[in-house]
Amino acid sequence: MTKHDIYEVFDKGGLLEKHFGGYEYREGQLLMAELVRESYETGAIAAIEAGTGIGKSFAYLAVALYHAMSSPDERTVIATSTINLQKQLYEKDLPMLFRYLGLSCKTALAVGRSNYVCIQRFVQTRSEASLLSQDPQSELYQVGQWMQ
Repeated sequence: MTKHDIYEVFDKGGLLEKHFGGYEYREGQLLMAELVRESYETGAIAAIEAGTGIGKSFAYLAVALYHAMSSPDERTVIATSTINLQKQLYEKDLPMLFRYLGLSCKTALAVGRSNYVCIQRFVQTRSEASLLSQDPQSELYQVGQWMQ
């Protein structure tokens, strides 16, 4: 992604403004996207802090998508502090950017192992809970049904 591409996407009258109803130009978003682009280009590590509403997600995702298209052998990992933000990026923001920017690449959503049910622990807990696990109203029973 070139500096010109950044402006084509994020500047006033750019692709996002043309295709995204309610999009509002933000200079901070454009500058952030440029910093992310420079980091990809130089291999530098960037720590960028920005306030709410600056458009951080689109700034780094758009650059990451362009980079993925031009460097298919490389991988990018986007780590977030919450599963809700991961889901927003994966289910909402990425599909929008694919559509608006005319890009496509392979993506995957991965959450930490602490967000999955450990079958061994569940079976052990259920066997220790005796009758409670047989009550259809119990959470333990409902989790067991969900797992099947």
